[in-house]
Amino acid sequence: MIISSNLKNKITVSIVSHGHCKMLSNLLSKLNDFESSIDKVVITHNVPSDLIIDGSSYSFNTLVIHNEFPLGFGANHNQAFRYCSTEYFCVLNPDIEFLEDPFIDLIKCLKSNKIGIAAPIVLNEDGAIEDSYRKFPSPILILRKALFGEKGIYNSSADSSFLYPDWVAGMFMLIKTSTYSRLGGFDEKYFLYYEDIDICLRSWRADSSVIVNKNVNVIHNAQRDSHTNLHFLLLHLKSMCRFFLKHWLRFPR
Repeated sequence: MIISSNLKNKITVSIVSHGHCKMLSNLLSKLNDFESSIDKVVITHNVPSDLIIDGSSYSFNTLVIHNEFPLGFGANHNQAFRYCSTEYFCVLNPDIEFLEDPFIDLIKCLKSNKIGIAAPIVLNEDGAIEDSYRKFPSPILILRKALFGEKGIYNSSADSSFLYPDWVAGMFMLIKTSTYSRLGGFDEKYFLYYEDIDICLRSWRADSSVIVNKNVNVIHNAQRDSHTNLHFLLLHLKSMCRFFLKHWLRFPR
């Protein structure tokens, strides 16, 4: 694939690992195929790791951070953003797999002055579309989810290549560096969960739209920890309460 020269070396990628050594190695190898758009990959080990990353093996620059103690989702990516000097900043989970280079079309979306955050369609391992783009949560929507399984996702219209959901999941977000900087990054008072909803909400308020490009697909090996682990469930509930107290249902759009 021939890449336009104006798309080269435009992205800093932030990946946070919680012992995802094999996944991380595979992901870096795959990202190396997309060297034309990636300038730097910042890898943060949020737990102790013996994985040795040979930066000379990749065409992009690598920076490895070993945290002395675990940080929250937002704090980790904000820390990585300090080393971003590119036009775009990518928040990426280590358990994402690629079908093809997702960055070319996502960058094209962000060329619009009105768009601040772009994301792909996320598929599970069986090829089904995950609920990675949704409406803003509300007490009524959460009650409907609990009682009727309603997830608040957007219906995908067949006559458009783009969706403009309220928010997209933080497993894969490509963000304009100027937008991320203007928003002050993620709110670090959320340790885990709802940081992605919060930054999307603030992006809409700042007149920077959130977009999903239906022509771009990635695969996610999902782990629903909050559904099976009491610790993660409590974190989820704590973040939910903070989100509602912070915004009081004053949602844009």
